[in-house]
Amino acid sequence: MRLHQTDSIGVVIVIAFLGGCLALVGAVADAGFADGVADAAARVWPYVLAALVLWAIAAAAELGAHLVVSRATLPIWLVMGRAVAAAAVALAALGAAIGLLQIAGVSDGLLGFLAVLAAWARLSARPVGRLLHPGR
Repeated sequence: MRLHQTDSIGVVIVIAFLGGCLALVGAVADAGFADGVADAAARVWPYVLAALVLWAIAAAAELGAHLVVSRATLPIWLVMGRAVAAAAVALAALGAAIGLLQIAGVSDGLLGFLAVLAAWARLSARPVGRLLHPGR
């Protein structure tokens, strides 16, 4: 693989991941204007779907790069399935991290934000890594 190709894959991964994060920030902002739980769910689902799609794109690029480097192959349907599964696991782990820290009462301010990031990384690192790096 040429150097500019690996740079391009890295750019795709970073932009898609950050785009998904921005979509979730939009979901939180839009949910703040909701009149109730049903209204919040109606407002939030498009943002969550966008985050899932963007993170699946990032995951597919990561998995593709791993396959090229390791000289392995997978059928395209398996690559896409693993990418969507990795994105779903990351999204579910983020929800679980927020929920657990909300229950523990550690969700406010900068410390709460850092705790959410740490818990999210802890919950999602192993399952996402196994999906995106087969054979490890």
